[in-house]
Amino acid sequence: MAPNYSLFYGVEVTTFTIAVICFTLRLSNRYLKKICTFDDFVLSVATCMAISMTAMVWRLYHLGYGLDKVPDQNNAPVGAISLTLFSLFPICYSLTRISILLTYLKLFPTQTNQWLCWGLCGLQIAYCLWASLTTILQCSPVSSYWDKTIVGYVCHSPRNQDFAILTLNSCFDLVVYTWPARYLYKLNIPWRSRLELIFAFSIGLVNLGLSFSRLSLLITMYSTEQWFRYGPPGVLIIILESHVGITCASLPYMRFLFDFVSTNYFSKSLYGASKDPTKTKHSDPNDGDHPFAELEGRSGQPVSGKSGVVISSLRDESSEEDLGIYGGRTRAMEDHMHSNTQAWSAKERTPVDNVQTNHIV
Repeated sequence: MAPNYSLFYGVEVTTFTIAVICFTLRLSNRYLKKICTFDDFVLSVATCMAISMTAMVWRLYHLGYGLDKVPDQNNAPVGAISLTLFSLFPICYSLTRISILLTYLKLFPTQTNQWLCWGLCGLQIAYCLWASLTTILQCSPVSSYWDKTIVGYVCHSPRNQDFAILTLNSCFDLVVYTWPARYLYKLNIPWRSRLELIFAFSIGLVNLGLSFSRLSLLITMYSTEQWFRYGPPGVLIIILESHVGITCASLPYMRFLFDFVSTNYFSKSLYGASKDPTKTKHSDPNDGDHPFAELEGRSGQPVSGKSGVVISSLRDESSEEDLGIYGGRTRAMEDHMHSNTQAWSAKERTPVDNVQTNHIV
């Protein structure tokens, strides 16, 4: 039975489009603000790898990957592309998680968070190197992975190796994508805002579900030895994980889009066109109770939570100038507007004061 390639294409194209749009919006925002940090570079490399992996999977579908009988002339390219794909995905996932961890270092400047993030970055590097090298070198020579006519080739069973790679990948996803919840839950903000923040930072839990799904799929595949039946769904999950990871890594840097939607859509759709400021308070990104206002802080200083947890403002003293803003205005613009307001107020008070003085006299 042939795999449902149309369904696979549809799902992958959808998630691929979302990931590319989110990544483009992140880089565009950073470029306009004249800011580019190391986590942007790391995510750029991961995105390029994800695009390459997506193209590889689509090529596999075209060559008949997953069919009960793959054409003989396609065996070599299918084997070479498969080995390349299985060697690249640990590197792509690790780079995406490293980019997210570097963002956590800006958001949560606590000693515990720094130890955990830097430690996980080191483990990610070791993990991706080990997983990629052991996958590539499971057969000697490497070409014997797809060419069994080579005399004297040696191939080791990848069963235990595959289980270890996917188990560690699931553990890393669990820690990385759930780590911010312990800080966000303790913020001294309304429960609704707190839940919004936790939800925004926990979108990556989709990857955790995909990772465990692929692990269960691998167990079933090895127990039944139906490689071609479970191969296409497995590579589908590989691609979806890369797309969701890039999307999740891009979301914290898209606050400007959230502000626009909150101000121009939610405040009108939820409460109508009312001008009552109390009705639009929760959706106003400039309000102190708004989740992003709490996260970034009005003055660019860390924000303290209920239990002493300090949340940074994603602001670097030298380079993160774009995130210390007032509803889309820079601090200089805010000060200038404030001085103009005071000047106009002084002008308006002068005639009134004169009238009162003349009346008293």
